[in-house]
Amino acid sequence: MLKYGKYFDYDPCQHIYVETLIDLEMQQHYLYYYLPNILEKLPNIRLIIIDSIAFNFRGENNMLSLQERAKTLTEIAVRLKEISDKRNLIVICVNQVSDNINDSGYKLSNEKVPTLGLTWSNCINIRIELSRNNINYIDNDEFVHKTQPEIERSLTVIHSSYIPYSKCKFIIRDDGIKGIN
Repeated sequence: MLKYGKYFDYDPCQHIYVETLIDLEMQQHYLYYYLPNILEKLPNIRLIIIDSIAFNFRGENNMLSLQERAKTLTEIAVRLKEISDKRNLIVICVNQVSDNINDSGYKLSNEKVPTLGLTWSNCINIRIELSRNNINYIDNDEFVHKTQPEIERSLTVIHSSYIPYSKCKFIIRDDGIKGIN
């Protein structure tokens, strides 16, 4: 509250609900039963963030065949779209990325590939990539002594049916997010 007190007249963290879903069965139960009940009780919710939708589908956490995996991913996407449409809210699903590795175990390029693959890519409405560029940013317009450099980050619209490909760079500060050139 102290850090953001000048921006809010309440503690924004009191309006965040966190649930840990340790396996696919629990995730499914939550999406089909528990989440709709929460939305009935709290109809003003306008944003749901699932971090990470990919966790329960990674190799070490998943015993589904490729066909079962694709079917389950499609069912989850349909369910989330139903919730979004019915409640007029936004659903953000964080998908992890991994290196592009060939069958021999060699990294093919510096390109990252989404963990959930083609099935999930065909289910989503928009794909946005957030990245940390590991470039130190120095703001020449500000005469503020900084003890640590600021890290440049970027947001890229990779796929959308209504927004063209675009990219913006930004830094995160204690007082918020600042766009940079």
